[in-house]
Amino acid sequence: MITKQEMLLGGPGLNGYAYCVDVYCVNCGQSIIESGPDKLDGLEAGDTECTPVPIFFGESDIAQHCADCGEYLYGPQGPEPEDYVLTPSGTLSAATSVSIHEGAFLGEFPTQREALVYVASRMDDIDRFWPNVWWCSDHGNLWQIDSEGQEVKS
Repeated sequence: MITKQEMLLGGPGLNGYAYCVDVYCVNCGQSIIESGPDKLDGLEAGDTECTPVPIFFGESDIAQHCADCGEYLYGPQGPEPEDYVLTPSGTLSAATSVSIHEGAFLGEFPTQREALVYVASRMDDIDRFWPNVWWCSDHGNLWQIDSEGQEVKS
């Protein structure tokens, strides 16, 4: 058996905790541990449904965020396969193209505003799914934008 104190020690490379099919940042994971029993069972078996298990040097094919507070934990920090990407297109980049990051080209629009309106209506009316929206510059640099086309600051 492992005590609460041993679980809270952490160490170099601690990214968070896996618990009940989710991942949690260090602070939220430690709150779960502190609110639990004094002796934590199941860690030897790796049973994350009974015991928060520390994640050291976490790796993932998709970005992982804390299930409680939403803090970024680890994984790629770019568009995920279902995210929308807006790209300058047309003569002198006067138009804006919309596509799914790892999917279909959806169309070209005269302005970025019209492209954003299309994406918002598609999310609300067709997909009923609200992934992130990214701007891809004419140099290929990506950054996340909000529904007004402003950069999302992390």
